[in-house]
Amino acid sequence: MTVDLLSVWFAAVATGWLLFNLGVLASLRHVPPLVSLRRTTSSPKSEPGVTVVVAARNEAERIEESVRRLLAQSAVDLELVVVDDRSDDGTREILEGLSTEDPRLRIVRVDELPDDWLGKQHACHVGSKAARGEWILFTDADTWMSPELIADSVRAAVAQQADLLCLLPLQKRINVWGRAAVLNFSMGLVIAAARAN
Repeated sequence: MTVDLLSVWFAAVATGWLLFNLGVLASLRHVPPLVSLRRTTSSPKSEPGVTVVVAARNEAERIEESVRRLLAQSAVDLELVVVDDRSDDGTREILEGLSTEDPRLRIVRVDELPDDWLGKQHACHVGSKAARGEWILFTDADTWMSPELIADSVRAAVAQQADLLCLLPLQKRINVWGRAAVLNFSMGLVIAAARAN
């Protein structure tokens, strides 16, 4: 009896995918959703001090809405540091206009990328050095948060005695192939997060 090589290959891939998914499901018990942590934690006596660091390069199309949404966070003593990483599309001008409206927004400009650095990592490093808050949140210029997310996240981290909290965002405005790619990537992150926990 001969076995078709393609059938063997397909069976091996399908088995590997099944085992990977079972591993993700087993790992989920170590990665509690923020909603369940929110129910079990009490409100802090004072608002936590959080610096949000946003690395932004050529984000003129969305930076205003992103900044306004971040400044709308509730129940948190917020400082927003936006690192303008060599933008040349009007991002800086938009940020400067917003900073006149709200003193919690600080702009740090990067004009030159040092050797041996990648742009985003360097911008995050520069932003972290400018941070004054007890907690630092790194986020992207195209990530929008519900108004209570930062306070809930810090409360959950304190309740779990965690020094680091990583949130996996919901992806919107992407096609089905993008969703499939994000799902696959996120499933791998679940296993890594479970190991960390």
